[in-house]
Amino acid sequence: MNNFEGWGSGDSFRAASVDYAGLADEWIEHASHGRTSFGTDVDGVVHERMCSDGTVEVDATIRTRNALVWVTLDPAGYNFNGPLIFGVRAPDVLKGARPALGDSLFQVTFINPRPWAKLPDLLQVFAQDPNLLTTTYTFNATAWQEGAQATVAQNSGPLSVVDVGPVVKRKGGK
Repeated sequence: MNNFEGWGSGDSFRAASVDYAGLADEWIEHASHGRTSFGTDVDGVVHERMCSDGTVEVDATIRTRNALVWVTLDPAGYNFNGPLIFGVRAPDVLKGARPALGDSLFQVTFINPRPWAKLPDLLQVFAQDPNLLTTTYTFNATAWQEGAQATVAQNSGPLSVVDVGPVVKRKGGK
């Protein structure tokens, strides 16, 4: 799925999904014929700076409110379809489950091949496109799950996802 990113940790065996692009909200609105919405609000800003080699350094900031959030338990730490330990997935909400919603701030800096180029899918920026250079990123999200909605296996209360990193990936994937 385009622009759907998750955060995992092999050390904690947890994988968090935060709908920073509003895709789960679009899905549930469509699947429910407009009867259900998380009220997800996505906005942001993009700044471009020309580089001496003709490429462009792009700073993108995405702010999201009321994003669907869930966390799974998985030995590899990256299986977003594993057993839930926080929140629920969008199809569960259609069956009556109450979602865990949160807010996020996603900032990423990368190099685009030319000015005014279409912004890439963030998965391309992080992993797939050898022509893009990701330089830095930060992601912060907070969410809350009501105790009455948490199952025995799930945690109630707050969730915080923080990921900060310089990514050094050179053009050509090296």
